[in-house]
Amino acid sequence: MVFTTNTLHPETLGFQLEFYIQDTSNGYMEPQYIGYTHILPLNTKHTLEEKHLPLMSLKHKPIGKIAIHFMIAKPVKNIKFNMESCFQSHWKFLGVSLDVGHRGMGSSYKKLALVRENTVASLSAAAQNGADLVEFDVMLTKDLHTVVYHDFEVCLTYSKKRNDDSGSKLLIVPVKDLTLEQLQSMKLSHASSRLGEQIDLNGEDFHPADAQPFPTLQQCFHGVDESLGFNIEIKFPLQDETGVWEMEGFMDHNTYVDILLQAVFKDCGSRRIIFSSFDPECCILLQRKQNKYPVLFLSNGPTKRYTPYLDARTRGYDVAMYFALSEGLLGVDLQSECLLSDLGVIKRVRDKGLVLFVWGEDNNDRETISTLRKHGVHGIIYDRIDFYKTDKNKYFEAVEANGLPEMETGESSTS
Repeated sequence: MVFTTNTLHPETLGFQLEFYIQDTSNGYMEPQYIGYTHILPLNTKHTLEEKHLPLMSLKHKPIGKIAIHFMIAKPVKNIKFNMESCFQSHWKFLGVSLDVGHRGMGSSYKKLALVRENTVASLSAAAQNGADLVEFDVMLTKDLHTVVYHDFEVCLTYSKKRNDDSGSKLLIVPVKDLTLEQLQSMKLSHASSRLGEQIDLNGEDFHPADAQPFPTLQQCFHGVDESLGFNIEIKFPLQDETGVWEMEGFMDHNTYVDILLQAVFKDCGSRRIIFSSFDPECCILLQRKQNKYPVLFLSNGPTKRYTPYLDARTRGYDVAMYFALSEGLLGVDLQSECLLSDLGVIKRVRDKGLVLFVWGEDNNDRETISTLRKHGVHGIIYDRIDFYKTDKNKYFEAVEANGLPEMETGESSTS
């Protein structure tokens, strides 16, 4: 059971929970009051906590216990909001899917890409090749700067003692434990380098400044044409079904999201922005803390390619859809791995009035992009937009002539 409440003073708010069972021994469905418990005012210093409370009988004896998992969402500071513009629940769909450049021009450290991923140059190149939006990942440095980078870790090369002839080694370092100056100046390797071939993050010195890794969000806002929309993924570690966390010792959710939002609203200008995250709590906070930009819930779905997350809200397409509906999110961003074998998911999402973006390795194919476009997906995220982008103009002309295939005709917006 999930319930929410709003209060100006959470430190003084408590709850009394009363428990009933249905007694059918006399043939009637008569509820019987069996016990109660109290949730005393909560510790408001942390976003997420868990309590185990005794369930007391009417004779004041313990007859069981109940686990309470709670989240406290606090208002973001130093940002003033009004109703001048609000796109959280509005999406004007013109009958043709948006092309979204994955990390700009695509993943580059383990694939072939024309420009290094998640850089100002990559985002700008995607715009020049017809992208409507670009998707990229944002996280915080040790000195609280917002940097664009996908992984939680990097590898630092070090030399062992002189009497050890094994050569240099790689030390795994969390991005959150390095300052912006260190990230932008040190010689670093991709986190996957520890598993095999060393992948240099910084590359050759002759790369121009806008192609260097770890740009700040501010550099992206000012260095990329404002007509290009940003799909900003908020990175926050999750626990997988085996109990392993993607990263431990992260900042508290409220503080983390506040700093990111402050950075966005400082430099966003008139740019179109969509927030997204795999972390359900981040999605809730992004939705509640601001009323200007929409939020999409990212989901791997019933995946075999990745280790599933432990959180029940992340485990399937329908669960992701119901979570988005319950929190008033604009929509969902689903992986194409299993969606392509069950295209009915697209109609189920659209029938609920949700916006649907699709991401995944399988999208790097012209035929797949055309299939998703045909079925009315709102946004398609893929690598190498210069190579895989289909002719959207011809498709739009066909839509105008013949109507929208495989979906409801006459639709102009989802809200």
